[in-house]
Amino acid sequence: MLKSALALSAALAVFVSSVVTAEDKVQSFSSTNKAPLVFESDDGILRKVSDLTGSETLHKSSFVKNKNIFVYYLEKDKNKISDLYRAFNLGKVPEVKDGFPFFLISQFNLGSEFFSSLFYNFGNKTPIRIPLVLDDNYVARARFYDSVHVKGSCQGMTFTAANLLDKCKYPLTTAFVQLSLTHPYVTQFGLFNHETPNLPDNSGRTNYSTLAMIADAAFLGVNSAFDGRSFKKPLTDFDAGTYVKSSGLYLPEVRDLSDAGKLVLGDNLYFRGKHIDLLLDNGIEGTIFDIGNGKKGIPLVYDKEGRVFLNLRNSLLSNSSFKNYGNFLEIELALFEDLGFSTRRRSFYGNSIYGSGSSTNPSVYDLDSTYSFYDEKKRDYVKNLPSEVPLGIGLHVYGDYNDIVQKGNINTERYKALGIRVDGSNNFITIPKATRIIANGEQGGSVVFSYGSGNKINIEGRIIANGEGGVAIKADFGSNVISNLYESRGSYQANRTVDFKIGEKSYDEAISTDIPEDLRHPAVDKINISGMISGKGSAIFMDGSALVKEINLLKHAKVSGDIVSLWNFVTDKSGNLVNIADVAGTMLPLKLQLIQDDLDVYSQEALINNVLSTSINIGADERLLYHDNPHYFGSDPEAFIEIDGKIIGQNINVNVLGGQTMLHGALDINNLYIRNSNLRVDSQTGQDIEVNSLVMDGNGVLDLSNGFKNRLIIDKQLSLHNDSRIRVDTDLSGRIIDEFKLDERYIVPGRNLNLEPALKYNDLRRLGSDPKALFKFVSNFVSSANSMFSNVNIYIPFPRYVWDSSGMYGRAIRCSSRGCRIGEFLDNNKIQSENLSTLQIIFSFCGLIIMCGGAYLYFRLSSKRKVEY
Repeated sequence: MLKSALALSAALAVFVSSVVTAEDKVQSFSSTNKAPLVFESDDGILRKVSDLTGSETLHKSSFVKNKNIFVYYLEKDKNKISDLYRAFNLGKVPEVKDGFPFFLISQFNLGSEFFSSLFYNFGNKTPIRIPLVLDDNYVARARFYDSVHVKGSCQGMTFTAANLLDKCKYPLTTAFVQLSLTHPYVTQFGLFNHETPNLPDNSGRTNYSTLAMIADAAFLGVNSAFDGRSFKKPLTDFDAGTYVKSSGLYLPEVRDLSDAGKLVLGDNLYFRGKHIDLLLDNGIEGTIFDIGNGKKGIPLVYDKEGRVFLNLRNSLLSNSSFKNYGNFLEIELALFEDLGFSTRRRSFYGNSIYGSGSSTNPSVYDLDSTYSFYDEKKRDYVKNLPSEVPLGIGLHVYGDYNDIVQKGNINTERYKALGIRVDGSNNFITIPKATRIIANGEQGGSVVFSYGSGNKINIEGRIIANGEGGVAIKADFGSNVISNLYESRGSYQANRTVDFKIGEKSYDEAISTDIPEDLRHPAVDKINISGMISGKGSAIFMDGSALVKEINLLKHAKVSGDIVSLWNFVTDKSGNLVNIADVAGTMLPLKLQLIQDDLDVYSQEALINNVLSTSINIGADERLLYHDNPHYFGSDPEAFIEIDGKIIGQNINVNVLGGQTMLHGALDINNLYIRNSNLRVDSQTGQDIEVNSLVMDGNGVLDLSNGFKNRLIIDKQLSLHNDSRIRVDTDLSGRIIDEFKLDERYIVPGRNLNLEPALKYNDLRRLGSDPKALFKFVSNFVSSANSMFSNVNIYIPFPRYVWDSSGMYGRAIRCSSRGCRIGEFLDNNKIQSENLSTLQIIFSFCGLIIMCGGAYLYFRLSSKRKVEY
C-alpha cells in the first residue's frame, strides 16, 4: 500500500519495541516501523557527518562518570552482518558504508553512558559490546534485537538482562541494532551532536542519545511476547508483571492466550510492581493509573505488530508521537526496579506527583523534603550539599489539579538539571518565603513548565539558576526527540512537516494537526513573584511553543536577568494566525488552534492583544489580581520592584500600576502602560527603548533620566494624561540629550506632554544658586522640547520640576519676572500629584454645597423683600 510506504524512516521508529519469532524457536524482540519511499541517496548527509566528526563539537561528556554497560560499535564485517541477518531472518544484507556511522556511534554511546549512570547494578560489570548495523534500504524495516531464554531459571528473560542480573551468564548476549539512515528531510536540519538535555533541544534533528536509551531499556527487558494476535510462549519478564484488569489476573495466570487481540484493547493491561505501587501512593483515584479496587499500575498499549508501549504522556517508553524528555520518568525507573534492576532513582528525582485532583477538589501536597546531594551509603539527602547528577529533577509534576507547597529546598548544580518540572495542567505551586529552588548547573532551570496548560505559581522565596545559560523560570515545550519535523507541539499548536513532504497530509492538515484539549489554553496562567528570581541566561524565558498569560511582580520583587518571550505569530496568506518556528522554512508553520469561544468573541486584533499576549503587571495590589483586564488592577503604592535586565517580546504588554520600579535594562515590547507609579528605565548601554504603544495614565511617570543618551521609539500609539510625566536627560544649556522617535500617523495632535528635565547633581546645584541661569535653562529646555515634538503637533508646557539624573531627588521650579529659583525638595519615591487629596475634595464639596445653599437663601430673601416693598 502507498500509505504504508510513506511512513517515517526506520531510524525514527527505533523509539518503540515489539516481539517477533525468529528461527530455531528462539525469541527476539525488535523495534519496527513501516518505511517511507525509497529516496535518492543524500551525499550531503555524509558530508555533514564528516564535518562534524572532524570538528570539536563532540565535547566532553558532563554526565556522571560511570562504566558504560553497553558499548555500541559499527559492525563492518559483511560476514558477521550476514550471520546476524540470517539468525533473525531479516532478508537482504545491506552494503557496508563508511563515514556516516561514526557520528551515530558517538551519540549512541553518549546516551548509553547516561543510561548506565541510572543504575547501581553495573559498577563491576564487563561492558557488553553491541553491534550496530546501518541499513539504508528504506523499504526494509529497522529493528533492535536480542534473544530470549526459552527454558530454565531465566525463562522469559533476554540474554542481556539475565547476564546483567547474574542469573544466566551465558550466552552473554545476542543483541544488535539495525538502523536506517535518518529521513532526508530531517537531515536538512543537520545532525544532533550534543548531550541529551532534560528538556530536549534537538529541534528538527533526531536525538540518537535518547534512541540508544530506549534500545538499552528493551535489552533490559521492556518487551513483550505479543505478536499482534497472541502471546507466544514463553512470556517475557515484562509480561509476567502485566495485570489483566478484566479478569483480575496476571498474564501467566490466564489459561488461554492464543487469541489475545481483545485482551489488549482499551485500558485493560497494566504493568504492576511493588516499586510502582509505592510511587503511586496518593491522588491516583480516577487517573489513568487507577485499575480499581485499590490496585494501581502503568497502563499499556500494544499495536498490531505486537509492540508494547507505556501509556504515558510524551515519555521515552510511551507510544506518543511527541516525546519531550531527555531522561526516563521516575515511574519508568520504578518499572526497571520491578524488573529486578536497582536504580539510582533518589539521586535523579526528589519527588514526583502522578496524582490528580479536580477543578472543584484539587489534591493538596505539603512537601517538606529536600532535594540535594544523595548519600548512596546512608540512603538520604545531605541538605547543605547540591545534587551532583546531571538531568536530575527536584520535583516533577505529572498530574493535574494539584495544589503544591514546596517547603523543602531544592539544590542542584549539574548539567541541565531542573528544580521543578511541570508537565500537567491546572496545578498551583507555592514557593514559601524561606524556600530556595536552586539549579546552578550549566543550562539548568529552576522552574520549567514543559507541557500542559492553566498552571500557576506563587513565588515568595528565591528561585536561582546562575550557572552558564541558566534560566530561573522557563516556559518551553522543548523538542521532540524523534524530530520536530515528525511532530511539533505547543500552546494552541501542532504540526507534522514530514507528513506534508511525503504527501500524506495536505498543507492545511499538516500545519494544524489535532491537539489534546489541555493544549488549547496558555501553558501558564499566572506567575506571581514577590520574592527573588535570578538567571544568568534569563530570569524568565518564554519559548514560542509556550504561552504565559500573566506575570505579576509584587511588593518588593527582585528580578535579576532578562525577561524574554519568543512567542510570536504572523498572518499567512490564508488569514491564519501561524507560528513560524523555523525561519529557514524547512519546518512548516504551526497554525494557532484557538477555542471557538475566543473566535466568537474577539476580532483578530483583539485576539492578539487579549488572548495571545503576555501581561507583565508591576506593582499591582495582590488582592486584586483576578480581574480579566490588568488596567482595573488595584495599585500598591508601597511596591518597590527591581528588574536587572531587559524585557523583550513582541507579545508582551507591561502594565506599571503602583509604587516604584527600577529597570536596569532596555525594553522592546508591544505595549507599555503606566498609572499611579514611577517606572525608571536605566539603560546605560544606550540601547533603544521601543514599544508599539505607550499609554501614560493618571500620575504615571516614565523616568528616562540616567545621565546617558537613550532613544524612546514609539511605533504606533502615544496616549497622554494631563497628570502624567516623562523625565529626560539634559545638558546644562537645557538641550535634551535623549531622543524620541514617533510616527505622526498615530499621534492625536494638540495634546500636552509634561516633559521634565534632569541634570547631573553638580549642575543642578549650580543652577540653584543662579536664578537667571535657571530661567535661561528652563526657557531653552521648553524651546528645545517643543522643537523636538513640533512634527507631531505635541505641546510641551513649562516644567514644574527639575530632577537629579541619578534619580535620587527632584526640586520644584518657582519662576517670576525676576527669574527662576529652586523650590522644595521632592522625594522620587513618592508619586507627585497636582490633584487634591480626598479630604480636600470632601471639604471643597461640602463648601460648595454650603455656598450654593447660602446663595439660594439670599436670593429667596431678596425676592421676598422686593414683593413686600
